[in-house]
Amino acid sequence: MTQLTTDIGEEYLIDEEQDGDTVTFLLFDNDTDSIGEEDDLADITTEPDDAEDYDRQSSSVSTAQLAGSGGGDYGYQTDADVVFSVSDNTETVDAIGFVATFESSVAGDSSPEDHLIGVDELASSLDLTDFDEIEYEAGDLEHVVSGS
Repeated sequence: MTQLTTDIGEEYLIDEEQDGDTVTFLLFDNDTDSIGEEDDLADITTEPDDAEDYDRQSSSVSTAQLAGSGGGDYGYQTDADVVFSVSDNTETVDAIGFVATFESSVAGDSSPEDHLIGVDELASSLDLTDFDEIEYEAGDLEHVVSGS
């Protein structure tokens, strides 16, 4: 799974305390959106329709040396299960966005706002018509801080 930390996400990782913070997760089609380091939440245009049964999901996160996909690097992981209900959705998704609420100087905020801090590509595209739920157990969603 390929990870990306946005420029605003880099600010978040340096300036904010992640341990115990709440991060929101969303599904989207990065093949279409092509999110890059300079992008933010408004640049995601392919999130599933929330008029159906999909909603963004949140979990507190803990910082740790990550043994899973982190390969021993430092980062943060979810403290709780993250379950997306998608039984009425028909979109295809291939990535998960990580969203944090904070006041970003990079974005020029004057108060806390929701910002896209990172993206993890899924192992493969998922046609949501094939699923009722997409579930990640506590600790399965992690974002690695890496120098490479």
